[in-house]
Amino acid sequence: MQTVGCDPLDNRQPEESNRDFDQIPGQYPTPATLTGNGANEAAVGSCATLKGRLVDATLVTVDCGSREAVYRVIQRVNVPGECVQDADRKFYRNTKSGGQWTACLDLKWDEALCVNIGDSEVSKVECGDPNSSSKFKPTKVILNTANIDDCPDGGFQHPIRRFTVCTEPQK
Repeated sequence: MQTVGCDPLDNRQPEESNRDFDQIPGQYPTPATLTGNGANEAAVGSCATLKGRLVDATLVTVDCGSREAVYRVIQRVNVPGECVQDADRKFYRNTKSGGQWTACLDLKWDEALCVNIGDSEVSKVECGDPNSSSKFKPTKVILNTANIDDCPDGGFQHPIRRFTVCTEPQK
């Protein structure tokens, strides 16, 4: 039996996307939101940074073109367990006035800057910054993959949504 024109998702070959890290096909899971709570604080598609201590952080939305845009809100749900499992980070909030909600976040990659992943903070820095020790420069996006096998220097895999951001560590 021969099947023509059928290519099940699991059999697709990885393909390199362009270097537009703002338009990654499949980045936004379905459904995009499961709650109206948090809509003003963390609209899906908006960019954000986290301020304060790791255990008591505050999510602040920022312009997506700014250096402070460290994360992109890819989904908003009730509790962290409802986020797509391969989200880079989850931010949970529960207040008397705003109710319960979780912002599911991916790193907001920028071709011109590196992402510095510190012990207690993630930030964007110049790739040559000597004061930042754990810097990653995005090099390309690979679609239809669940791993980093096609990234020469490593990367950030999203096996559920089937894309990987390849990165190059900076010294």
